[in-house]
Amino acid sequence: MDEKGNIYATRHCRSKVFWWNTLCQNVVSEEMTRDATVKVFNNEEFEEKLRQFTRQDSIKCLKPGVVLTFAQRWSKFDSHLNAHLVYAIVTPLKAVQLLEYLMEARGGERLKSLDTSLNTGNLLMSDASMNSGS
Repeated sequence: MDEKGNIYATRHCRSKVFWWNTLCQNVVSEEMTRDATVKVFNNEEFEEKLRQFTRQDSIKCLKPGVVLTFAQRWSKFDSHLNAHLVYAIVTPLKAVQLLEYLMEARGGERLKSLDTSLNTGNLLMSDASMNSGS
């Protein structure tokens, strides 16, 4: 993740890796090329969608997220995610915090579906400072 909240991923494995995020217009996941870095979540685009949401209630507010599937392509209309043997869901914390702030400011409820995934304590998110060896 960079300082703007964008999330990048690089495929190093032999297995095919597919990605999709909640901002994608297409319904089918995209294949990652080996050793190529891909921006899988664009926080600036998400912030623009939030600005549109605050100006007009007709635009649907999106929950931020990235889906990665391994060895099997996923389409949100063709199959349920649980039908895949291996998948991961990445939650962009900076975008979630911004969305939580906006929802609370507008008098809405917290995003209950995100509360469970963020507060389990089973996942440690690292950044460059954790890998510095100090």
